Amino acid sequence: DIVIVTLPKTKETIGIITKDLLLKMKSPSLLVNIGRGDTIVEEDLLYALKEKEDLYVALDVYSVEPIPKEHPLLQIAKNNDRLVLTPHNAGATKESLEETAVLVARQALQYIESGCVWNPVTITCSICKDIRNYW
Repeated sequence: DIVIVTLPKTKETIGIITKDLLLKMKSPSLLVNIGRGDTIVEEDLLYALKEKEDLYVALDVYSVEPIPKEHPLLQIAKNNDRLVLTPHNAGATKESLEETAVLVARQALQYIESGCVWNPVTITCSICKDIRNYW
């Protein structure tokens, strides 16, 4: 019923969602892409929206960002309530921005103290490998 795409952009995921997959989606269905825009072939998405009248789509990411004013997706979204487009900043809330500032400060402190720069997503560092117990 609902497919939420959160894929990263890798050589394996670029163009992974094609019109063949889109046309096979259950009726009705909702496709939401909050991962990376290049995972969906946008031309195929345009085709599927025309062919499948019960396909609903919400996009927060695009193959080119910011999305150009002349992009066909924008033109379709103006006249089609089955397509919702948002700017790629939906996560820019007061809370997420505050947490980002705290993470940056923690990373700076750790670098000053140990020389490590860690990844807050995987909680690892190429030097110390694992810092889960740092705090």
